[in-house]
Amino acid sequence: MHVGELAKKTGCDIETIRSFEKSGVLAEPDRNSSGYRDYQAEHLERLQFIRHCRSLQPGHPEIRNIKVRTRFSRRPVGGY
Repeated sequence: MHVGELAKKTGCDIETIRSFEKSGVLAEPDRNSSGYRDYQAEHLERLQFIRHCRSLQPGHPEIRNIKVRTRFSRRPVGGY
């Protein structure tokens, strides 16, 4: 999906999505043959998770820390 569709589905501004990509909080997507960013379901899920975290009012460094801790984890939330 294109960035506009991702923005619409998540209620997030395009500029915010790009900022999250630039800072590493959201992985940069692959590009399609036309050079457009091609967002996948995992980008949508990650952005929804980030927006939920932001609703709890942590700062950007805390969100980044959460992202790093959950990046390679396949455990359910709260799992050990």
